[in-house]
Formats: sequence, structure tokens, C-alpha cells
Amino acid sequence: MSKSFQVMHAPVISDLHLRTATHAKISQAGNVFGLHRFVYDRGVFVFACEETALQTHAEYEDIPSDLAGCFRWAWGEGFEWIRFDADGDLISGLSVFAED
Repeated sequence: MSKSFQVMHAPVISDLHLRTATHAKISQAGNVFGLHRFVYDRGVFVFACEETALQTHAEYEDIPSDLAGCFRWAWGEGFEWIRFDADGDLISGLSVFAED
């Protein structure tokens, strides 16, 4: 007998959609933006909570435009999490930062 359970879907997108400085900040201990995230050796999972919830974070004004753009894309696609990965897909419409 099969039981239903919740399944999370997270797109795996290229970490080139983040500036080097943004990627470093969300990957460092202390997480300066106060976001829920999980760092691993090839990238980082970031919780792209709804904008209204995000705005309650004290650090909201400091969230860089590259990360905010990725969040807006994720919200439009119905995703709650984003996996930024060195081997992830490039997404049409999102900025690409080869090297800062």
C-alpha cells in the first residue's frame, strides 16, 4: 500500500547566476543574509521563501540583486528551494557572471 508524502522539487541551476561575492557570502559560516541554506562541496541549496516572508528578515535590504533575481525566477516557476551548483543549468533570462 502506497502512502502519500510531500516531495520537494528544487531546480539545479548554475552558480554562475551569482556574483562571486554573493556566492561566498551565502556559503560562509554565519550566513550574512539570514537565509536558510545548506552548503556542500559543489555549491549551495538556498530556501527561496516567499517575498513577503523574506522582507521580514532584518538583512532583506542587503540581499544583492543577483540573488534577488534568482529568487524572483524561482517564485515565478513555483520553486521554494534553489540548488546553485557548479554543473547546474544556465537559465535563460537570468544574468550570468563568469568572473567578477
